[in-house]
Amino acid sequence: MTIGGHTRLRRATPTWWYVWMGISTAGVALSLAAMMWNQAGEGDPADWVVRAMFLVAAGVLWFVFGIVGLVSYRAFVATLITPIMVVGWALITWSGVHEKVAWRISKGALERAAATCQEKGPGSKQRIGIYTITHVNKTKDGCEFTTEAGFLDRVGFAYYPGSAPQNTSTRGEYSSSTSYTHHYGPWYRFTSTSSW
Repeated sequence: MTIGGHTRLRRATPTWWYVWMGISTAGVALSLAAMMWNQAGEGDPADWVVRAMFLVAAGVLWFVFGIVGLVSYRAFVATLITPIMVVGWALITWSGVHEKVAWRISKGALERAAATCQEKGPGSKQRIGIYTITHVNKTKDGCEFTTEAGFLDRVGFAYYPGSAPQNTSTRGEYSSSTSYTHHYGPWYRFTSTSSW
């Protein structure tokens, strides 16, 4: 570039910058992948928060070195990789593609588990497909699988091959309700809430 008759050469991007930009980019990529896996597999919300904190830390590191790279070295391509990944992650998350893929991967394993419906009490974690199941409840007409995704409520998948389950609600000193929405074939999503 020529300024006032003097030619100014672009400064070479140093190796240390590429190393730190690579570390921050890898940190963002791993955090995004872990958050997507957690959400697709209906994991523990607390785990998602921890992964989001790692994402913020890696994002701050990327921001600092990204500014240095853009201003001092004009390293546009290496700096823009991370924002492109974040936009792609946001689009996938918004579209729900990862949840549909998780269901397709796990559907066969859930159907095999529903065929026997071996009851397991709360807190007995097991992996079925990619879902972490914390409770299996055999009902009169079907089988319910509680995932880790519920924060204050119990949520999961319900298998009712004969007929659709009915929403329930009880009132009194101890109130509870369970609502079902159709998911796929004989499968339903359920949310169960309770209060004192």
